[in-house]
Amino acid sequence: MDILTAQIDNNKISFYVRDVDRVLNAVEITELPEGPDILLGVINFHGEVLPVLDIRRKFSLPEKEVEPEDKIIILQNQNRRFAVHVDRVLETFSVPDNMIKSLNSSWPELDYKSRIFDTAGDLVIIHEAGDFFLSIDIYELDEIIRKLSGKG
Repeated sequence: MDILTAQIDNNKISFYVRDVDRVLNAVEITELPEGPDILLGVINFHGEVLPVLDIRRKFSLPEKEVEPEDKIIILQNQNRRFAVHVDRVLETFSVPDNMIKSLNSSWPELDYKSRIFDTAGDLVIIHEAGDFFLSIDIYELDEIIRKLSGKG
């Protein structure tokens, strides 16, 4: 599997390359006063309004303003496209499928589809793009995007 890793503060976050649409330099994120807690704001990507999820808030990290050297990763999950803000993109590399283990095998009480692998003692968690959403978040985000796109 091909994996993309990024940095948020001193933390690494990883995604399957198959879920990554593209990586952009930081752009202005329009904040919205309403919406789920996970929503940082929205961006205009070639005429498409994309929600930007706040990974810092999801993982209880300190808030940080978007800086010009930061990156925006656009992810695709089934029929939904969204963005996440990261400090920087680190690398892309391949991991043999047999090296990737399910987190649920270690912690079955977690309702989380992420995977984990060990690189020389450094555990890396690979996040499935869809794991960032709760069903209520999806409904709220869809409503906000419909309104902003003039479709609602």
